[in-house]
Amino acid sequence: MFGSRNYWRHNGNEFKVYLQLYRKSLVTVVVNVNLDIQYTLIESSRAMSRSYSTRIAELENAGKPEEHELPVGKDHGYIWRLYSYWRIEEKDDGVYLQVESVALSRGIPWVLAWLINPLTKSVPREVLLHLLRATRLAITTAKEL
Repeated sequence: MFGSRNYWRHNGNEFKVYLQLYRKSLVTVVVNVNLDIQYTLIESSRAMSRSYSTRIAELENAGKPEEHELPVGKDHGYIWRLYSYWRIEEKDDGVYLQVESVALSRGIPWVLAWLINPLTKSVPREVLLHLLRATRLAITTAKEL
């Protein structure tokens, strides 16, 4: 299970975004992520975007009265940096996206590696899939307007 809660604000082509991401499998991981995103229009049919995390904090006891953020850098390290680079081009009556995403996690103790490694590999993939689905929805919604 994967989901998110988010908000954003912008000034021109610069955005500040907050995401709360969660992943539930054998363990549930919830992280609060702040991102800075910058869009650049290269020409009328081409653009690029760069996003990078400015803060990632893991939540402990998410959804419970005792929910709280663990101190940044003093968490489990499932994800501690998140970057993405988008190249966007409109042509052939469609939109082409090239997306590169980099997610970093801290070293996992070998005793827990069998449990944690699948999680650290699936969260970045699911974040990217979530972003691509949201982009498709935004584009198709804009076309309908």
